[in-house]
Amino acid sequence: MDESNNNNMEEMAVYLGFVWQLCEEKPCYAIPNYYRDLAKQLTGLDFDFVKWEYEIEAEEPGLAVDKGFVRARACTSVPPSDWESRHKDEAGLFQFNSFEQLISLHKTTLGDASSEISLFCIPFERKTDLLHLLNSDQCPILIDFLKPGELFVDVGVGVDRGYYDFILIKSAIDIKHKLQDLVWLYTGV
Repeated sequence: MDESNNNNMEEMAVYLGFVWQLCEEKPCYAIPNYYRDLAKQLTGLDFDFVKWEYEIEAEEPGLAVDKGFVRARACTSVPPSDWESRHKDEAGLFQFNSFEQLISLHKTTLGDASSEISLFCIPFERKTDLLHLLNSDQCPILIDFLKPGELFVDVGVGVDRGYYDFILIKSAIDIKHKLQDLVWLYTGV
C-alpha cells in the first residue's frame, strides 16, 4: 500500500467488491465502527443499537492485532446532546441490501486515521439472534454464533500514514476454495 494514502478509494473499491462477491448477496448486517450517527445521516438506513463491536488494530506493516469484540462507542459532538450522551456506548447495526449501500456505510468511517466496518452475512431470520449476541452482558464469542454458510467479515482501510489495510474473514466451515477462486478472479493468480 502507498503510505502517502492521498487516495484510498481504489483500495476500498477492490476490498468491498471482493467482500460483496464473497457474501454472494446473502442478507448482510454492518457495524460501521464509531460513526453510527453519520452512517444513519448519510445513508438514511435504520439501525439497531448494540453494545459490542469488533476491533482490529493494524498499525504495523504486515501485522494486525485481532482484539475481537470490544465495548461499542460512538462519535459525539462537543458538547454532546442528551441523546448522544445516552447512546455514546452503543454502536449501530445496519441492514444493507446492495453494494452501493455497503460502499456508503464504509465511506462514513473514513473520517479518522483508519476506518473499519464489520459485516455479518447471515439469513434474515437470524437477526434476532445477532442482536441478542451483540447486546449480551458477556463478550460475544463469534465462532459459537456462526453457522455453516454464514460469514463474518471485518474490513479496515488505513487512511493516515502508519495505518494499514486489512480484511478478516471468519466462517464456521472451510471456505478456502471459494477464497482462492475470488483471489484468482481479482488477481489472475
